[in-house]
Amino acid sequence: MRPTAEIPLEGRGQAPPLPPAAEGRAWVILLAGGEGQRLSCLVGRLHADRRPKQFATIIGTRSMLQHTYGRALAHASPDRILAVITEGQERWALSQLPQLPTRNFLIQPRGLDTGPAVLLALAHLLERDPDATFLSLPTDHFIFPERELRRSVARAFSALQEAGEESVVLLAARPAGARSGVGWILPGAPVPRSPSPLHRVARFVEKPPLEAAEALLAEGALWNTFIMAGKARAMHRLIGKRYPGAAGEVSLYLALRREGAWKRELDRVFGRIEPFNLSTQVLEREADSLLMAPLGGVEWSDWGTPQGVWESLLSLGWRHKFSARSAAGNALSRQTCRFPRCVSQREVWEGVSP
Repeated sequence: MRPTAEIPLEGRGQAPPLPPAAEGRAWVILLAGGEGQRLSCLVGRLHADRRPKQFATIIGTRSMLQHTYGRALAHASPDRILAVITEGQERWALSQLPQLPTRNFLIQPRGLDTGPAVLLALAHLLERDPDATFLSLPTDHFIFPERELRRSVARAFSALQEAGEESVVLLAARPAGARSGVGWILPGAPVPRSPSPLHRVARFVEKPPLEAAEALLAEGALWNTFIMAGKARAMHRLIGKRYPGAAGEVSLYLALRREGAWKRELDRVFGRIEPFNLSTQVLEREADSLLMAPLGGVEWSDWGTPQGVWESLLSLGWRHKFSARSAAGNALSRQTCRFPRCVSQREVWEGVSP
């Protein structure tokens, strides 16, 4: 697929605010607290400060965080968008999202993987809006054209409401082939009364070996984009079922923050939360409690790895865009980073597919 009608990466500055969609009490959670080690060499070619990948501009004029914020504006106003970051990332996050209210930046004392990050956002959200509907967006993904994402999210919210389901739906992308570095979702039975495609989840498989990925592709499995939507209390309950201790500590942490506790006390409480991965340690084990909907008509890729970036650039014919950005980057990193040879295993990459 090679779309040509919309090229958001070439826009100037922040995307203009879009009117909120008709989802009602929708909030958006931006997951932006990762360290981005898998892409650090590539990012170093573009930014001398070695910032985490979500704050990097790979091509175009905006960072991946800013692109994700633009997607969020299609479903919520800035006061209903929360950004989860990690201590030490404030200088990038606050400068890149000046429109976001300061109270909407949720700062973790340290990164504990995706589970505690989502749990922190949900607990904070439920304190402010107990009946909230949420949409969570990873900030290191590539999606093109973005208008199709908006339609898919709107359909998912509508389908949940029409089907009377208080659950969480994950958006799944049509696979471009068998890939071992992504999560897979196998669709189950269709949900009755749903006006658009909505299925139970039969099975999750996180980053299987290539042979297993080929079998999943043959079975009709889709790629898990980790984009989730639904009732905040349903997702919070699901995580709390598996990790009740973490849910309790997060609630205590937020209560102490409201009371103005000393940072040492806040760090001590947060430090008692065990790290866990939301995909492998919650979603895979609670598959029968979840729903899935297709994310159609888009080019989707996880830009958390050089392979994901390279595949998107090849698919869309945008290799020259990275070359233009890279040429102005850090000279030392250009000498040491082998992208895209680390992916293509070729000595020369201009004009050559891996």
